[in-house]
Amino acid sequence: MARRPKVRAGTPGGRLFSGCLTVLGLLLVAVVGGMVWLETRPAREEAQARENLRESVERLRARLGEAAADGRLSDAEIAQVFPPSKPAEGVVGVTRRGEAVTVVAEVLGLGPSSAFIFVTQRSVTGGYAFDLPSPGGSRPSSRELPPEACAVRAATPPVPERPDRARPTADGEPPVRILTRRAGDGSPGLYAHLPGTLVVTDDGCVAVRTAWGDRPTAVVRGHGWSVEEENGKAAVYSPEGRLFAREGDRVGLGGGSSERFAGEPCAGDTVFEANDDQAGS
Repeated sequence: MARRPKVRAGTPGGRLFSGCLTVLGLLLVAVVGGMVWLETRPAREEAQARENLRESVERLRARLGEAAADGRLSDAEIAQVFPPSKPAEGVVGVTRRGEAVTVVAEVLGLGPSSAFIFVTQRSVTGGYAFDLPSPGGSRPSSRELPPEACAVRAATPPVPERPDRARPTADGEPPVRILTRRAGDGSPGLYAHLPGTLVVTDDGCVAVRTAWGDRPTAVVRGHGWSVEEENGKAAVYSPEGRLFAREGDRVGLGGGSSERFAGEPCAGDTVFEANDDQAGS
């Protein structure tokens, strides 16, 4: 029986055989390494998203301190510091005890984006309480909350029925009014979000009652916006005559806090100045 010839090292056939083995070995290493990389990818993206969440909490804590540096911290300023960023809700609640303020917010953390057919990005959320002993005093602190703390947002209290303000009353109840910008004043172009219920305050001013605020937040609309009385409720209209919302409707305003209207009717120290292009929510 004939013996098979051996492939001798150093010969062209031996070098080809060794090269093939090397290539196969490298391919095996690459395949195994790729499988390990794919297997551990979700954990890596989760860790990066968690790290981004911690960084976001620190940024928000610093921004809250800056907003309170003047010794005041309004609901509009809080909404501007903690805007919602889906799937995070932003502000969930605000508790005031004397000068102390505690803000509960759901914060978003993002991992790296990746593209394979579709662009995907890992995201995580976390509930945090930001404690501020007193506006203008010490820096706020933050603490993580259990997941259920932000699972359900507090409901905005219903707006009580009120008599028709279009008719003068014996006690001199003021007519409904809305604070607006002057002709030529531009939109603020800010991106805070103020969600809540459209209400009319005791002094007849259109405002928004949030789920977390202890008092309604005065709002400023663009030049030409108006308010009318319809069946005992205030109705807010755009300059083009389109209905924006009625008293008691849920609304969501984009804009930011402003102090340039301080001292004007319906304005406290700080108001929420809404952008011109708005829609009810």
